[in-house]
Amino acid sequence: MTGGAGHTRDMQNRLRQNRNLRTSQKDKYSLRKRSAVSYKHNKNIPSHQELSAEVKNTIRKKVREKKKRDVIVSISIIIALIAVTLLLIVTQTV
Repeated sequence: MTGGAGHTRDMQNRLRQNRNLRTSQKDKYSLRKRSAVSYKHNKNIPSHQELSAEVKNTIRKKVREKKKRDVIVSISIIIALIAVTLLLIVTQTV
């Protein structure tokens, strides 16, 4: 029964070595990621204009209407699924 101890120790050493390799891979990745990004200073930055109150209100109305529509659709889907589930339960019990 002494044959297993060496294999276990070898496995632990390999796991430790692999763990050390993983951390070094992270360092390499972060260096590659940093070098891939290039920062170019653009002097022709577009100026953002302020929106008027009317435009803001129309955007708010559209967003609220879309949200209301989405809620109605999701509630109707849930009700339909509940109805189908109840129908299946009733037909199974009869």
